[in-house]
Amino acid sequence: MTYTRSAREHDFLKYIRIVMKWAKANNPALSKGDIELLLYLYPKGPFTKYYFKEFYKTLGLYQSKALDKLRIEGYVEDFLGYTGTGRKYVLTHKAKLLCSRMHKMLLGLEEIPTTSSNKMYDSGKAIDKAYLKVMESMNKEKGA
Repeated sequence: MTYTRSAREHDFLKYIRIVMKWAKANNPALSKGDIELLLYLYPKGPFTKYYFKEFYKTLGLYQSKALDKLRIEGYVEDFLGYTGTGRKYVLTHKAKLLCSRMHKMLLGLEEIPTTSSNKMYDSGKAIDKAYLKVMESMNKEKGA
């Protein structure tokens, strides 16, 4: 029996778990759901509290103070522009930088750090060492 590879224009999602692990380890205040929410909001621009809560519930998350938590941790801030529709929020530079880096890592435009700048590097956990090896091979494969 002959096995062949099927051609794919994009294959970057196979690394989503690896990039998510990096993001979570290097932003310990954020849960996986928080990161997914930031990725969803990243291209949206200003948003209302209602919009935030609706999408948060869609993810199956129901923490009532999630928006406040993200504001306290410096990932969301008040939108200062006038909208005429009440209070709005935007992602901070810190949140946008995280989302941008994740996109670049998935596309192979930026390597995932596998040195001491990655908080997984010195954790001493066997699982983190395994992830670091996968990150190194991902970096080589993507040629970032």
